[in-house]
Amino acid sequence: MERKKLLKTLGVFIFISLAITTASGLNITHNSGVTWIQWTWYNGTNITSISVDGIEKNITTNFYILSDLKPSERHVISITDNNTTYTDEATTLSSPTPYYIVFIFLLLCFLLGIFIKVEHFSAFFSLLSAVLGIFMFKSMLLYSNTGLAIISLMLAVLSVIWLILAVISSIVKSRQEEEDWI
Repeated sequence: MERKKLLKTLGVFIFISLAITTASGLNITHNSGVTWIQWTWYNGTNITSISVDGIEKNITTNFYILSDLKPSERHVISITDNNTTYTDEATTLSSPTPYYIVFIFLLLCFLLGIFIKVEHFSAFFSLLSAVLGIFMFKSMLLYSNTGLAIISLMLAVLSVIWLILAVISSIVKSRQEEEDWI
């Protein structure tokens, strides 16, 4: 009797597992750049139509690249598979031009942090350039600009080192002033 119950439970478990795995449907993913969007889809069994922004496309692969776009444009792909329509909306990245302005500000803060002789201002500009460097590092990786990302990360690390040195110098200077005062 116990064996029958175990087999019945096992059969129900297998049936539910199969029902869940077969009902997964089409999976659409996308990658975007400043002037392009690439869609890729998986698990399609009977794709009958593919349209981008309502225009039917004749696609025989499991990916589609839409190019020659403007920054921050939004587009939609619709794929019909087994009488079910799946859609995915993607937007191109914004223009990286404002990031170059931030990078120039990062350089300026870094240089001010190094060359200003007052420890408090040096620490402030070093901290600011460290934060901007990390921001620029993450932003430039998003735009696949690894050269500028690495430079930004290096400036951020150098800024943190300079910040630590400025804080230590300020502490030592204040202790010397205390000793001189006494």
